[in-house]
Amino acid sequence: ARSGQPPRDGARFARPADAGGGPLPQIAAGQGDGARGRDIGLQHLESLGSAYNLASVLTRKNTSGAVRESEGLLRRVLDGRQKGVGAAHPLSLQACHALAGAVLQRAELEERVSAA
Repeated sequence: ARSGQPPRDGARFARPADAGGGPLPQIAAGQGDGARGRDIGLQHLESLGSAYNLASVLTRKNTSGAVRESEGLLRRVLDGRQKGVGAAHPLSLQACHALAGAVLQRAELEERVSAA
C-alpha cells in the first residue's frame, strides 16, 4: 500500500490466521498500538476515533470489566482530543460525555454487585 493510504483490496481488514486474539485486547489495555496506531500514531484523531468506537462497544457489554476497560480508553481519547483540538471542541466534549457515562455505569454495576 502507498504510504498513508489503506490497501485497496480490503487487506487492511483481513484477519491473519495466526492473529490469535488480535490487537483489540492490547489496545483496550493500552499495551499495543494496533495496525492503525502503527500507521498514523496513537494520538492521531483517526486512532482516537477508533479507540472511542471500541470503548463504545465495550460499554454496551454492560459488565464491570468491560466498562472499566472502556473507561481507560475514554480517558486516553479525552486526553488526546483535548491536546489535539482543544478542550472545548465537540470531539473533546463527546469523549468527556462518554467518559462520564462510563464512570456512572461502572459505579451502578459495582453497586449492584455489592448489594447482591
